[in-house]
Amino acid sequence: SIPAWTSSKPHILAMTREVSIEKAFQEVGLGHAQFVLLLICGLGFCADAAELGYISYAVKALEKDWSLTPGEIVFLEQAVFVGQMLGPVVWGQMADRCGRRPALLLSSTVVMAFGFLTAAVQNFWQLVLVRGGVGFGIAGLFLCADIVGEMVPEQSAGRMMTTLNYFWPFGSMYTLFCTWLTLETFGWRALTLCAALPTSIALLLGFFFLPESPRWLMEKNRHTDAVDTLKRMARWNGVTVTFDEIRPLAHTEELGLMALVQRGQQRRSFVLLSIIWFCMALGYFSILLCSVDILRDSSEEALHDGLSLDYAALGLSVGSELISVTLSLKMLDTIGRVPTQAAMYILGGFCALLVGFRQLPYGILAVAAVMCRCAVFCASSATWAHTPELFKTDVRGTAHALCNMTAKLGSLTAPFVVSQYFSAAAGGAIMAVSLAVASCSALMLPETMKRKAKVLLTFDPTEYAALQVS
Repeated sequence: SIPAWTSSKPHILAMTREVSIEKAFQEVGLGHAQFVLLLICGLGFCADAAELGYISYAVKALEKDWSLTPGEIVFLEQAVFVGQMLGPVVWGQMADRCGRRPALLLSSTVVMAFGFLTAAVQNFWQLVLVRGGVGFGIAGLFLCADIVGEMVPEQSAGRMMTTLNYFWPFGSMYTLFCTWLTLETFGWRALTLCAALPTSIALLLGFFFLPESPRWLMEKNRHTDAVDTLKRMARWNGVTVTFDEIRPLAHTEELGLMALVQRGQQRRSFVLLSIIWFCMALGYFSILLCSVDILRDSSEEALHDGLSLDYAALGLSVGSELISVTLSLKMLDTIGRVPTQAAMYILGGFCALLVGFRQLPYGILAVAAVMCRCAVFCASSATWAHTPELFKTDVRGTAHALCNMTAKLGSLTAPFVVSQYFSAAAGGAIMAVSLAVASCSALMLPETMKRKAKVLLTFDPTEYAALQVS
């Protein structure tokens, strides 16, 4: 007979293997899953560059078609940046509460919807409104970097996140190609539709293939969902994992603004970085906007046919950013973060000063504009890498959120600098001074190249505790 306390079926003792989230990612490895992830998030970066670059070309046609005043041009160029200032809080909070996937997909939907609506507007104020909506959605595309950093092993996070920078110049090159193809033949509305395509493709791929971040799932105690996601990624990579459970994460509380300003060294770094981020954004977007005025084909045939853009020079300017990313990667690990920023910002400032002297030969102006954009983008890549390394985990998200906000203020200032309210020489001088200030501020930052601490995975720019002063 069988005792009452036993089952008629034999007992099978199933042993479960519990590992850390980092060990789980190491077992999953790098493969097709990360390639698809990089493509989706990279297209998000492309969309960001395409939509921001779009207005610098379209405004010239709009100025002609709608007889825009200088004030209206500045207001239109600022609309995207105003939307970008309002968006981060909403998307950051949504990413923390609802997940990275829904936040990124919804922000992409907003960019796509307002991007296509731009082609249908009938007057100036409608255009300002929809471009502000585009900027609001673009603010959420910053989550692409978070998702990539959270979906790979720790030792691969830095390289994968830096690789995303390559997609930005590809987005700029795409917009320039579409401008050459459509603007003077079909008009600015056709260019608008082209600029919205990268977001549409990213949204379509993301809807079907973008998983939720396992690290976020673990933070929300959704352990089973995290394990299922990792196992699905492993199948995409063609590997078999040995774990069944993941150990709970040690939660690090983001302490907020007051904790940041009360720490001497970190307070100093934060102030210096805020200055750098403001000057960086002002310099980059100023040269981006004024390059369209500088790099023009002055031949009689080109002037007669249309907007007379020098597409060869503009292509060289945009393509220089590919060199900038590669150069930045090399310099960061050889001479360090501080020298890279200091040297490239001062080089960009010198070139910006030359750009202000429009009486110089066209060849010199073109080289100066291209070198300025290349140098500032190289320096900004170093600033992006340096920023999270300078702060402890419990204030890192706060510091980076505030730095991003100062960058938006710089972006908002750029259209004024290159507008008709300032002479070309005055605009060039303002850019030069701002980049020189960024260079000097970088020299006062501590170097982090030789630090052994790994910070990328604990860095989460969507932790907007910066908005809490207590």
